[in-house]
Amino acid sequence: MNHSSTEDRLRTALTEAGATLDPGTLRPLRAPERRFRPNYRLVAAAAAVLLGGTATAVVLGGPGEGDNIVATPAQTLSDEETDLAVFLCTESARKDPCRGRAADPEQMRTIEETIRRSPGVEVMAFESQEVAYGKFRQEYAESKEVLAAVKPADMPPSFRVKVKEGTDLRQTFRVLPTLPGVARLSEPARLSELPTMHEKVLRIAVFLCLKGTHIPACGGEGINGSGTKQGKAATEAELKAIEELIAKMPEVESYVFEDQEAAYKNFRSAYKSNEKLLESAKVEDMPRSFRLTLRSGADRVRVVGKLEGQPGVAQIIDGTCVQEQAAMAKYGLDLPEVDACSKGS
Repeated sequence: MNHSSTEDRLRTALTEAGATLDPGTLRPLRAPERRFRPNYRLVAAAAAVLLGGTATAVVLGGPGEGDNIVATPAQTLSDEETDLAVFLCTESARKDPCRGRAADPEQMRTIEETIRRSPGVEVMAFESQEVAYGKFRQEYAESKEVLAAVKPADMPPSFRVKVKEGTDLRQTFRVLPTLPGVARLSEPARLSELPTMHEKVLRIAVFLCLKGTHIPACGGEGINGSGTKQGKAATEAELKAIEELIAKMPEVESYVFEDQEAAYKNFRSAYKSNEKLLESAKVEDMPRSFRLTLRSGADRVRVVGKLEGQPGVAQIIDGTCVQEQAAMAKYGLDLPEVDACSKGS
């Protein structure tokens, strides 16, 4: 089987299906500014293992025309009701396009008017930093690392928009990302499907090399490389050595091994509503993996460090990293990288 074609096929399916998984959600450690194109077989399976399915922010844009009059900013919208959230710049947002400059009153008025004039807008509401931070603390009350990474001043205020059925968000709001004061856009109605993950924060997935992968850790040249060299699958001896290492780790409370058939079953269950993705995935596309549950207070960074680079290991994904990136997308945050994020990519 041509696994390079498989990766292309899955990548196309994800794009056509509305970017069910944003490459930014599981970007590699220490490369926050680089456009990352992950191995979609690994990333999709990782989400199925750790989250049981996910959706992520979709970057939109667009000058809208029209003179619709919508609800006042005093009205509130829940995540489930919000089709589009327009997050505003804060001083703590150091990356483009904000670069540490908070949205000023004039910029906010321009953004508000642009939304008001856009066709298809049914309701518009404004969510302050205080309200957003309160929701954030309540949702992540049991996730100390996530809470510690975010201060009230980090939380961006936002305009929240509900549109009429059939409205093309990309076309209607294509100008918004170009307006001064706009940090990013997301779709909270999709993100509201994310599980809270509080009980899964200690999970780590260790994915094994799959024949034909482009991942350098497996001997491939990398998806972005110009060569055609493909990697090798993890051998049974490598699998045994990895399991023995995991079994000896004092940080690991328990672990299970997931073969390709089990991974495919979980994958189909997690993405049952994404027909294009399901049509593109086969059992042989699924990597085998070990799923680790760590003891409370365990040093995740040490665990990842001991496993990365082991022969046969393609990628390690930490549930805490996934949780932090989910929070970033859902609340428009610019969270710092954590030491145990996706590795081996």
